[in-house]
Amino acid sequence: MKVSAIISEYNPFHNGHKYHIDETKRLTEADYVIAIMSGNFVQRGAPAIRNKYERSFYALPFLDAVFEIPTIYSVSNAGDYAMGAVSLIDSLKTATHLSFGIESGDIDSFKKIADIITKEPADFKSSLLDHIKEGLSYPRARSMALSDTMGKEAESLISSPNNILAVEYIAALQKLDSNIIPVPVVRKGSYTNNNPGYGFLSASSIRNMLKNGEDIRSHIPATDKVINKGSCLLSNESLDSLLSYKLSVISNKSDEEKYNELHSDKEDDIHEMSGDMFKRLISIGPVTGFDECVERLKSKSITYTRASRALINLILGIKENDFKVITKKSYSHYANLLGLKKSSSNVLKYIYDNSDIPIINKKSDYRPKTDEAKLMRKYDLLASDIYNILYKDKTGITLPRELSSNVTLLE
Repeated sequence: MKVSAIISEYNPFHNGHKYHIDETKRLTEADYVIAIMSGNFVQRGAPAIRNKYERSFYALPFLDAVFEIPTIYSVSNAGDYAMGAVSLIDSLKTATHLSFGIESGDIDSFKKIADIITKEPADFKSSLLDHIKEGLSYPRARSMALSDTMGKEAESLISSPNNILAVEYIAALQKLDSNIIPVPVVRKGSYTNNNPGYGFLSASSIRNMLKNGEDIRSHIPATDKVINKGSCLLSNESLDSLLSYKLSVISNKSDEEKYNELHSDKEDDIHEMSGDMFKRLISIGPVTGFDECVERLKSKSITYTRASRALINLILGIKENDFKVITKKSYSHYANLLGLKKSSSNVLKYIYDNSDIPIINKKSDYRPKTDEAKLMRKYDLLASDIYNILYKDKTGITLPRELSSNVTLLE
């Protein structure tokens, strides 16, 4: 059995995603394609515009099953996001291929870069440290260090978010010594409202169109007849009140916890040398909302996305020490099933028979057996509760709590 896995957000699912799945099936001759998808909060540091079960539903016409990336990884930096997702896929002991989108390049070039960032040879690490000391953000410093080590072509290759994630996925496969075959799919063009081109409109541009009340029907599959008619769109503005509360707590020093992605005392993590956001957050003074806070946090060494992720981790209460505990022995502790195509039940049975980790199907029945799984589950449940509160504030509609939710089944 050939099973291809895709790491995704589907925020929202659009024609480019359908193309990626179609190309994955063509290139790998897969019998089944499964997605590992971010939950209710996404990697750029924001709430998803739709809840995870709804996004799963609109992806399932083109997939066979959808599993959730645990919250602590879906709101982490690219390295931890990739390691969390790839580790989950590898633990299922089902996937033969991992498919991901790229802007350009070839698999051998990506493998060479992944090898460098995984092994960190002395010349690369020295260059990386030098650029961080210049005040550059970690992503920019790493890009410059790769250029110093491998030439300008390497720097150019990881200039786009998709290519950066591609390198991280391959690096994660290498660290896990996985037998899964990486399969890059070159995107068929990409453009934004401000930068017209060919191919498929980007997810961020589609979100902007929805925010502005524009018609997006030509950019999404015809199976999605809801989102264009005013489906709930959560955004950073939805987080303003929660952030204000959290900022008041840490400003009054009534909270002495250290939050993941926010503090910078990880001496063993060179990434954390590129800016102490907690000190900066305390010093910026009153802000009117999430977006203003991000704008005032960002700097030469702190990117907009990193600042957004740090604030999401603060809002969700994800503790730095808890992250260390969860990931000390392994990154994967269970797989939460979000959606399944009924005609593809064979692949789920295959996963059950082969997986190294528990599969959560009926949510209320799962009982974590390790401290790591308990901590991870705690944050998944909390993220769902917080998302449901935000959704009710905007729509007046109460969504089911996670333990009462059912797997999305598509006939």
